Amino acid sequence: MADASLSLLIATLRSWRPLWLATLPPLVVALLIPCPSVASGLFVLVGVGWYGCWRLWLDQQYFSVMREGAFESDAFGAELAEMWQRPRLRSLSLAERQQGALRWLKRVLVLVVVLWVVAAAALWWVP
Repeated sequence: MADASLSLLIATLRSWRPLWLATLPPLVVALLIPCPSVASGLFVLVGVGWYGCWRLWLDQQYFSVMREGAFESDAFGAELAEMWQRPRLRSLSLAERQQGALRWLKRVLVLVVVLWVVAAAALWWVP
């Protein structure tokens, strides 16, 4: 059962690719908009979006390693805690890790929507 849920989660986290592609049109708007402050804001939002996509990619890779069984859950947590210098990572259960990854996905989805709204508003209101 855990293998099926990990496979489903990995497939869901692969959505970082279309999300990353969805940040490109607002990036073009930021490059073409004549107002530097609006362009700067769009650049910041695009950068945060790319960071979120990177985190989704990273989580996808971590869950792929977990599914392959290269590490037991406790050893995997210990390695992550050591690598990222975050002791809390040592004690997270698989369900907590899955919830965290899905929370990131939701945040990135919201960020991409906000990015599109800001880019559309910039095109509409900036002369």
